[in-house]
Amino acid sequence: MTVFLTMLLGVMIFFLLAVYSAVKIDGGKKDALMRSAVSVRGILGDHCRPLWDRYGILAIDGGYDTGSLRFSVMENRIRDLINKNDSLMPYAGDDVFAEEVEIKQAEMLIESSGRNMKDAIGDYVRERLAVRAAAELFRGVDDANEALEKKDSMVDELEEGKRTEEDYYREAEGTSMEGETGEVAQDPGDVKEDEDPRISMNKLMRKGFFALVLPKDFSLSQRKADLSCCYREGAKGATMFISDFRSYDDVAGGLSSFGGFFEKAEEDIYLNEYILGVLGNALSLKEDTCLDYETEFIIGGTASDEENLKKTLNKILLLRTSLNGAHILSDSVKSGEASAAATALTLWWPPLQPGVYMLIVSAWAYGEGLIDVRTLMKGYGVPMIKNASEWKLSFSGLLAVTETGIDSLTGDGSRGPGYEGYLRLLLYAMGETEKYERLAGIIEANIKTVPGYKEFCIRNAVTGIDADCRYHINRFGPYTVNYKVRY
Repeated sequence: MTVFLTMLLGVMIFFLLAVYSAVKIDGGKKDALMRSAVSVRGILGDHCRPLWDRYGILAIDGGYDTGSLRFSVMENRIRDLINKNDSLMPYAGDDVFAEEVEIKQAEMLIESSGRNMKDAIGDYVRERLAVRAAAELFRGVDDANEALEKKDSMVDELEEGKRTEEDYYREAEGTSMEGETGEVAQDPGDVKEDEDPRISMNKLMRKGFFALVLPKDFSLSQRKADLSCCYREGAKGATMFISDFRSYDDVAGGLSSFGGFFEKAEEDIYLNEYILGVLGNALSLKEDTCLDYETEFIIGGTASDEENLKKTLNKILLLRTSLNGAHILSDSVKSGEASAAATALTLWWPPLQPGVYMLIVSAWAYGEGLIDVRTLMKGYGVPMIKNASEWKLSFSGLLAVTETGIDSLTGDGSRGPGYEGYLRLLLYAMGETEKYERLAGIIEANIKTVPGYKEFCIRNAVTGIDADCRYHINRFGPYTVNYKVRY
């Protein structure tokens, strides 16, 4: 009996030791899993702060300010975090030790598909659109109350006889024959042969592009930046898209170069709003940037503020010239003036009249376009499609237009999109890959100006990792935990 009880006690002790070892091993595995989760997620705390603070993008500088991707630094960081953490399982003890960490795969912010950067930009814009929508909702209530008050005030004025209903219609519609200064446009029959608006416009263009479209108090930036390592630089030497209004081929070629303007307008709204939100432009500068005109850089693609602004304003001028030309052709008074002038200039050979007529329309539309661009650069809006009362340049004014005259005709109204609105249209006309590439380049260049990030490279930005954590567990041996994490 004694022998039996001794053997039974031995079996029970062996069983309890086996259970204890199994619990220790299982606890060690769970501890390894929890340490991996905490430590691998903890590495996300190494995100590049300027990239998050300025651009709302979470990513680790995989080069750790060395300029080259270094997974070994991240692996050592994770292993140290694992071994510094106390046991997360009380019954695991000190039986768990991380021997090695290997990053099998990393998700990069910039990759062939650009999916991670698109996701980050989409999240950023959606969050801010939600905040903006809430603000607009409350602001809309105030605007509605103000509009009701104005309506009641107008009704009171009508009832009191202070103003007639015809006064309101006259102010709203205006007259197509009256210019900004109240002068009646020149009679088409008074055009003389030597008063050729095409020659007048060519003379004006010799004054220089910026002299025509920039206000006198505008300070043109001369900054340049070395961005060659970040993106493929666009062609330099921006020029006016039309050089001679006496050449039909030159005018037709310039206007046709802007085809397919709205083809991809619906595909990259988030990206365009992100660019306009985080980057500065000529009328809204940002601090601590390598270029002043950042949005213009996205459009122009050169490393010079001056060149980028010239390209951008040329494209806006081209758009305005096309729309202004359509207005002239649809307005019977203006088209009649242009036709009469063309007829007077081609009396010696009437078959040339249609071609000269279109060149005069282009010159007139171009002159109005110069006024439009100058108006935008003063911070005012310009309607996409103008009515007669919003037209600034009369035909007689076109024949004697000067730089001073253009400045005096610039509007001060708010109807229509402003400069940022036209930048938005230009961004819609660009290819998606080109915009992402240039955006990445300007972000990298700006972050390099931050102390401690001189060697930052956006191609090394890591947004997710797939890591194998190899442990040694006492009484069990090697054990591997795979853990994936991403922002």
